Amino acid sequence: MDLQSQIIQYLATGLTLGSIYAMVGLGFTIIYNATGIINLAQGEFVMFGGLIMVFFTTTLGLPMFVSFFITLALTTAIGMIYELLFIRHPAKKKAPMMTLLIITVAVSIFFRGIARDSRRADFLGQYPHTPTSRRHGRCFSRRGRRALPFRDVQCSAA
Repeated sequence: MDLQSQIIQYLATGLTLGSIYAMVGLGFTIIYNATGIINLAQGEFVMFGGLIMVFFTTTLGLPMFVSFFITLALTTAIGMIYELLFIRHPAKKKAPMMTLLIITVAVSIFFRGIARDSRRADFLGQYPHTPTSRRHGRCFSRRGRRALPFRDVQCSAA
């Protein structure tokens, strides 16, 4: 790759990332002006949009054009449910601003947990690189040194 094509690639990448950051910042501003609350779960909505889009395009094999509109609809629905349950309802009960801020932090942590669990290799929460062993007929995680609850788990020979 020559220098000119690298510069063009860097410019395109910079403009793409800059526009994403600008949209996130605009989202912070719009939400704060509309509700008067700093939404600390804003970044998780951006992450959810990306994860949903990747799921539809790679796992389900949908075209990117179709996946974009499905992702837009799902992320909007998640945002509306979030606003109804965690912002509007406590605000109607005259909750203090600090309570609303803590709610947004809690929802942010919850959304991160959902995203982390959705990328796990299997339902046990083992990543492919987590070594396991079998002792006394039970499967153990070497990293956590805890017994895994299912007996039909494939364990590495130890």
